[in-house]
Formats: sequence, C-alpha cells, structure tokens
Amino acid sequence: AVASSSPHRELIALLEHHGLRERFIQVVGGDMVPKKKPAPDIYQMVLVLLGLAPAACVAFEDSQSGVSAAKSAGLTAVAVPHAMSLGHDFDNADVVIDSLADFDERLLHQLETLARK
Repeated sequence: AVASSSPHRELIALLEHHGLRERFIQVVGGDMVPKKKPAPDIYQMVLVLLGLAPAACVAFEDSQSGVSAAKSAGLTAVAVPHAMSLGHDFDNADVVIDSLADFDERLLHQLETLARK
C-alpha cells in the first residue's frame, strides 16, 4: 500500500505515470484522512483497508513526521532520508537506511525479529 500526505489524485497520477499503480492494493492520500502525519490516521486507515495488524506491516518513511505517524500506529518504521530530510531526528525509527536499494534479506530478517518483540 501507499500512504502519503500528498493528495490521492496526485498519487494515482504519479503511480500510473511510472507504471506502478497495479503494484499497490491500496493508495491512501492525505486528503482522505482527518489529520495528516505525524498523526497516525493515514496508517490506521491503511491497516483497516488491508485488514492487517500493525505488527504485520513496515513503513518506509522519508520524514520525521512520517516515522512518528507510523510508530504511533504501531508499525515498524524504516527511515530513508532524502536531501531535504537528512537533518531530521530519526531516533524513533526502528532502522535508518541511506537508500531503498539498501533493503535486503538481512534487513528483512532484522525487521521480522523486531516485529516479534
């Protein structure tokens, strides 16, 4: 699923433009929930739509407010800072990686172990 503060219509257009829309079961935009990140509303909505428990999900976030939203909803949070968020405090993230390319089997195992705790 995609859970972004961007408006739903923009998310759909972006995913379709890059040929990625069909890879996601749910796409939830910030305009679909009462409160935006750092409130957990967007993740809570995704959990309901997917019928999943927070422990079964991992959020990849590029901002401090996104990590806070994910953690408040009970998800494991992986911070993936970009140029504009490098100075953010990601202490509440479970893991911080430099790039999505760094996501590998070792990290997946680490996250599974965290989720079991």
